[in-house]
Amino acid sequence: MLYGKVRNFSAREGLLSPGDRVVVAVSGGPDSMVLLDILDHMKGELGLELFVAHLDHRLRGKEARRDAEFVESIASARDLPFILGTEEVGELARREGLSLEEAA
Repeated sequence: MLYGKVRNFSAREGLLSPGDRVVVAVSGGPDSMVLLDILDHMKGELGLELFVAHLDHRLRGKEARRDAEFVESIASARDLPFILGTEEVGELARREGLSLEEAA
């Protein structure tokens, strides 16, 4: 049901075209995991090239590393390329005068 709604919305709005390269940001939480699942199913239908990206904000220590490892394992299980980025978001926020949310 949700898959059909997303597929129809994407087609109606022209969001994805056959052969597109798509980077999906995955935190490991339920929302991004569902998005990854939907796009992975659409991949075959549209011939998409799908990449899984995860950003370690350097805010939560070992817990953040576990999140990254979890997302990487999901990407590997789906045979999707995995991209891991890291950013000292706390330092960026201080340097630029931003909130943590804005910096992230």
